Amino acid sequence: MFFAQVLEYEENCPKDDVEKYYFDYCVVKEDDPNISELLVPDLEYVVFLKKVLTISKETTFSASLTCPVCGAKYSHRISVPKDVRFQPLDDKVLSGINIKVGNEFHKVRVPTMKEFLTVLSNYRRIKKLSDMKLIKLIALFKDAITYPNKYERLVVEATYEDLSTVVMLSELCYEVVDPIVSYCPACNKDIIETSKKRGTVMDLSGLITSFFRLIVENNRASEYQILS
Repeated sequence: MFFAQVLEYEENCPKDDVEKYYFDYCVVKEDDPNISELLVPDLEYVVFLKKVLTISKETTFSASLTCPVCGAKYSHRISVPKDVRFQPLDDKVLSGINIKVGNEFHKVRVPTMKEFLTVLSNYRRIKKLSDMKLIKLIALFKDAITYPNKYERLVVEATYEDLSTVVMLSELCYEVVDPIVSYCPACNKDIIETSKKRGTVMDLSGLITSFFRLIVENNRASEYQILS
């Protein structure tokens, strides 16, 4: 994105997770109107890569992180595709599988963005849910488009008997990126062996939180660009 587009994005990007997800989709759709035919994980990769190419000339960039344990702020260098490795989805999942949840079998598949937006529109209109993980899980069920309330209850009110199945669905259909682990320098100050370090798994969606800050961090002005 150019400077004017970055400025517009920063000024208009919603804070609400549901609206932000839709906002990011609209930003990418400006480049290709057919983006709605992509599967949800593919669209999320496109959004991520567009942000990477906005903050850095190359596909390697520094992200500012906050340690969830001690609260220390530090920088982590990430390279695409060296560190961000996407794994292909299982063919059976792509074609659709039957999963038993709530004492009956349901058809599950990875939704296209067009299908997902139909489900998401319910929560943009009626703010019943704001957790994107739950909404994405609901959208996995093929009949959720026709029976939204039924499948919302199925996911939101899942008991311990069904929780493992619901978690498995999320891993099978959405968690297509190998875990990216970051090590807080403060927490691991005197630890040399990586196997003994305390690591934190990073979420791709949380890596690029501020275009302006990250653009500056990844493109420092050199002494040759400043006249004295």
